[in-house]
Amino acid sequence: METKANVYRRWFKTVLIIVGMSVGSYAATFSWLMYKAHVHRRWHEHVQILILRLAPQRPDDVTPEAWALCVFWTLNLHGNYGGPSYFPEEQREPFVREVESMLREPVTLGTVDKVWDAYVRHAPRAQSYLQFRPTDPQMAKTYSAGESLDSLVIMLKDLECRHPDF
Repeated sequence: METKANVYRRWFKTVLIIVGMSVGSYAATFSWLMYKAHVHRRWHEHVQILILRLAPQRPDDVTPEAWALCVFWTLNLHGNYGGPSYFPEEQREPFVREVESMLREPVTLGTVDKVWDAYVRHAPRAQSYLQFRPTDPQMAKTYSAGESLDSLVIMLKDLECRHPDF
């Protein structure tokens, strides 16, 4: 027959194993979620930089106020629909490649439209936000940018300093 001390030791070991496995599982899950959040945040900031790179490339036929409106509302689009629950993970890199290729060409108002179209194509839940497309003439009458081109360029430089690898 087993002694009382042996029974307690066996139960103690069993409880330790269960607690250890639980803590390990929670730690692994937490680490995985933190990793995914980190990866998404880096992508989000990368796209933010790409959008802000439009600011200093204002086309000659667009006023500074109208261009600031375009950049500001494109940033708003990204701020509202660039979250992990809106932007599918598998669509992130294709979207970045598409926007980077747009920025290698001369920038026009059409570039802003292309960015918005690409955004909705890669993140379909952003479709409802198209009512705020900044190239729509009605938008310029209804809303202001709330930012100047200079402040957007400063924001770009700040982000580029923090992320020189983008």
